[in-house]
Amino acid sequence: MTIKEFHDKLLGWKQGGCWDLYVKNMDKIWKGVTYCTEDGVLKRVMGDADYVMHSDFLVVHLSEKDRPCGTYGEIYHAWLLNTPIYLVTDMNKTDLNGSAIYWILSSRGDVFKNFNQLLEYLDNIYKLKPKVVKGGKK
Repeated sequence: MTIKEFHDKLLGWKQGGCWDLYVKNMDKIWKGVTYCTEDGVLKRVMGDADYVMHSDFLVVHLSEKDRPCGTYGEIYHAWLLNTPIYLVTDMNKTDLNGSAIYWILSSRGDVFKNFNQLLEYLDNIYKLKPKVVKGGKK
């Protein structure tokens, strides 16, 4: 099933009031899913909450026309964990949601106008180095 098909199903369950199916499948997005393959291997697909919980920092991209909801949940979750939050946006800080900008700035994070500024900052702060992944390239 494609992402669009999955989102269409979610929307259908929500609009149709099929709350059990809606919640069960939203859990897959937020909490992830663990399953066993046919050959008995246990696999874990992490959810959004897992990614926030295991991250050294959170990068968020937000445009004026966006209608974030889950994004604010992830920002708040990172803030609770004292994880720095970095926002890339073309919006002025004063136009951002008050709680979101508070969580970002009080997390030791910051706001950037573009990804180049963010990447330069991250490279300087975290001294990032390319990592070779098994079977991959630099």
